[in-house]
Amino acid sequence: MSFRPTLVPTSFMIFGVVLTVSLGFWQLGRYYEKEEARQEILEGLSGRVLGAQDLQVEPESLMFRKVEVEGTWTEPVALTAGKREFNRPGYFLIQPLALDDERLLLVRRGWVPRDGLDEAMAQIQAEPQRVTLRGQLRRLEGDPSKEPLPVESAFELWPYEAWPAIWGRLPEPKIEAIVLAGEPLLVGEAKDPTRLPVDGYYPYPKAKDSLSYAFQWWTFAIILIIVWGGLSWRRPDRAVRSSDPGADPPSARSES
Repeated sequence: MSFRPTLVPTSFMIFGVVLTVSLGFWQLGRYYEKEEARQEILEGLSGRVLGAQDLQVEPESLMFRKVEVEGTWTEPVALTAGKREFNRPGYFLIQPLALDDERLLLVRRGWVPRDGLDEAMAQIQAEPQRVTLRGQLRRLEGDPSKEPLPVESAFELWPYEAWPAIWGRLPEPKIEAIVLAGEPLLVGEAKDPTRLPVDGYYPYPKAKDSLSYAFQWWTFAIILIIVWGGLSWRRPDRAVRSSDPGADPPSARSES
């Protein structure tokens, strides 16, 4: 056996290895970013619960802290595109809460199903509008230039991650943050589907997913090298015959 790589397989191997190794390091970078965010969130959750009086300072210094405030639900009611829950498509209910000092605090109240939306919203709006809100303070992540979706509905429908755009339409005074209503959930912990909107939040991203993805990409790179090596081996008898055109064929040598 002789090792004789050819141009086309070698080119594909080099391209594939560079690509998969680069994707692996990209996922490794995401792992460190998520781990840094996780530590920041854990630090915020370990602090004392904030009240309305604590929200007088710059909200950026209070990110990921738990809050408990009293207020009254007010308009407008907005729905953003949400993920599937309980094998059903749905929306996230976004609504401002008017605090006792008249400042508005944007709240993601929870998930509501797409089918039976009018009934679900009627049930929610029939509840007492004066509430004690518990949740976690978050940044207004998303695109501030987004607009409501052009669909007919009794409520404004927005694309996913439209928090800054919704907040920008609120009148002053308002707090530049959003609260995820409910209690923190463990990774994999199911939400309670019996009460609408379905609240609760996962407090931090899963960093280990990105680390496992990085190792998967690097494994693909190793497999590509192994496959390329296997395709590059050649039998020597074929090489010998091609280099000596005057040599007798195997049948003639055996007869002599």
